[in-house]
Amino acid sequence: MTDDEFLAAVESTAEGAPPHGFHFGHAEHLRLAWLHHGRLGSDEGAEATAAMLKRIDAAHGGGKYHETITRFWLGLVGHARRRFAGTGFEDVLAEHPQLLDGVTLSRHYSPRLLATDEARRRCVEPDLEPVPWDVRAV
Repeated sequence: MTDDEFLAAVESTAEGAPPHGFHFGHAEHLRLAWLHHGRLGSDEGAEATAAMLKRIDAAHGGGKYHETITRFWLGLVGHARRRFAGTGFEDVLAEHPQLLDGVTLSRHYSPRLLATDEARRRCVEPDLEPVPWDVRAV
């Protein structure tokens, strides 16, 4: 699927009608962030991705969007784009499979903190290990 086809599929998903066979899992969340970051820049890309994720959540019943988790992954994607400038998304995933590993998040945030209403509503600082970017600025 080309990047434009992917973005169209994500838009359809946000409208409540994902294309047949389209799965919007973790890798697709990252690809969306990667594309937005590349096309819109770091700040606008992060905001566009977060807004799209909120639309998708609302279109599918709501209640799953989590601000801290979203901002963590947006920060990691932005960090990867800066560090591996000129490298394609698939190549970065192949070289750095930790982007697809949920354990990456748990190195920085405890389940106790992520379960709080505050962490769900707004981005909070990691309580285990710092990250090399400002999570609140993503």
